[in-house]
Amino acid sequence: MLIVRQTLTNLNMQLKKLISFFQIAFILLAMTISYYGYSKTESSIQKLDRIIAVVDQDVITEKELQEKINSVISNLKNQKIEIPSESVLRKQVMERLIANSTQIQLALQTGLKINDAQVDKTIERIAEKNKLNVVDFKKTLEKDGTNFYKFREEIRNEITIAQLKEREVDSKIVITDGEIDNFLNAQSKEIQD
Repeated sequence: MLIVRQTLTNLNMQLKKLISFFQIAFILLAMTISYYGYSKTESSIQKLDRIIAVVDQDVITEKELQEKINSVISNLKNQKIEIPSESVLRKQVMERLIANSTQIQLALQTGLKINDAQVDKTIERIAEKNKLNVVDFKKTLEKDGTNFYKFREEIRNEITIAQLKEREVDSKIVITDGEIDNFLNAQSKEIQD
């Protein structure tokens, strides 16, 4: 009975060692698989975009910045203007994107909205200046690699910023009746002389 008990105890200990061995082997195998799987997926990960600036409640992405830089370069080339160094251009475009974002957010916060009719009318005027109708203008934009809907939003943003600036300037200009009278008197004296 004692021999059987010792044999069972030895077998039990060997079984525990064997189980521990398999547990360690399984953990090592899992770690090896996950390492190779991770390194394979890490090398196959493709960067889509990244945030390069946060402006209040808005973000500016690397893709946005690069698209704007490309647009500026294209415009400068068309106008035969010397293109500044990459770092200078990148800094200037980034500053412009931040300023525009700040102004657009201020406009929205203060209730300034540009309706579609205003945008359409502006696009019609731009098309007319280029001696095109809107349909042909849209085709020309697309042919030049400019997405028409992005162009529309840029026009909306430009109108918004212009109206915001106009509103801010108008609210700060105060002309008294006395100043108007003085101006009119000065003008009438110049006419009489």
